[in-house]
Amino acid sequence: MTKTLNLNTFSNAGDGSTPDCGVEGLQICKGRSGFLQYNIDSVAFNCRLFNITEAVMKLFKWLAVGFFLSTAAPSAFAEMIVAKGNANLCVDMKDRGTSNGTQAQLWVCGGGTNQRFGMMKNGEIRNANRCLTSMTNTSGSAVQLFDCDSSRIGGQIWTRFSDESIRNNFGRCLDIRSSSFNSGTFMQSFNCNGSTAQKFLVYPAEQCFGAIGNGCLGGGGGFANLITTPATDLPGGSKRQWVSVGSIMHDNCCRVNPEGQHCQGFSPAQEGWSDQRMCVREWRKAFYNSFDGFRWQATFGPYPSALFSDSLSQVPGRRGVLHNNIGQAVARYSGVETLSTINLQAPPGTRLDTGDETFCRSGTGRYFPPSGGNASFIICN
Repeated sequence: MTKTLNLNTFSNAGDGSTPDCGVEGLQICKGRSGFLQYNIDSVAFNCRLFNITEAVMKLFKWLAVGFFLSTAAPSAFAEMIVAKGNANLCVDMKDRGTSNGTQAQLWVCGGGTNQRFGMMKNGEIRNANRCLTSMTNTSGSAVQLFDCDSSRIGGQIWTRFSDESIRNNFGRCLDIRSSSFNSGTFMQSFNCNGSTAQKFLVYPAEQCFGAIGNGCLGGGGGFANLITTPATDLPGGSKRQWVSVGSIMHDNCCRVNPEGQHCQGFSPAQEGWSDQRMCVREWRKAFYNSFDGFRWQATFGPYPSALFSDSLSQVPGRRGVLHNNIGQAVARYSGVETLSTINLQAPPGTRLDTGDETFCRSGTGRYFPPSGGNASFIICN
């Protein structure tokens, strides 16, 4: 998407009016005294602005939102599918592939995105916004990624059974080909026979739960203050990663609503956007907290291996505020949290949104009123 900022037309409107200007529902600029014209996909928008500094910052924020949503690896509540016959081996998408036809295989458990699956309420098992699919209703059919499609319901809907098998709607079991418990062995759909090759354990794949980005993996490249790098490894298997109130809220929302906005790592083009979806406001809060630098570093773990997860037992959550579509704190928040996030507390000196005092380690903060076009905030005592 080509975006051009043209400040040459900036001038005094002189009419004293204060209209708002929106793009896809996002109010970017407001106030009086001048126009800022910019083009997005060759469509021109003209906005009267309070001042040029506020204008550029608001526009930059909006453009950054699009960039961030397009490149970052969003938070996801995911699980790892582990072979019971060898707990060091996980179901894995070959070569970290995400395209149609990528084959499922066994590989050493490492916790990467190609081993993190969304176990959806409708029975789909998703990775990279595609479904784990048995391509035909025959014993020995390959299991691979494919676009989720209701016409393939037989091979894309899976059910976990008490015998530790995972069966599709064809009535066949997820199976390790030739019962070969080695890295690189392909998965298949096979007649259920109760063998160890058809028994799997499912573990939460949540380390650094509550951190910005995709757990300990952080996000992709881009604006340094928006997207974090992978966690820093500490002695004993612990990790250190960036956290915000928004990232805590979003991860916990996804824990309860795994099909919520950006809970499975989908891109905007794949997932779409709806203000009616669960976790939308939590996602916006996470974005604006990162952009504004309202974050701190926290220590997670220790994790002796990729199969060790943070505690996801639910407890009453802290109170805070949620954002609307231009980053304004407009709604009270009081959701559930997990045992792992309830201990993520901002140290003294951390800036947070006004209303997020309960996330300060002290439980209190000093209030700073709005100034220079910026919203109010607190600094944790």
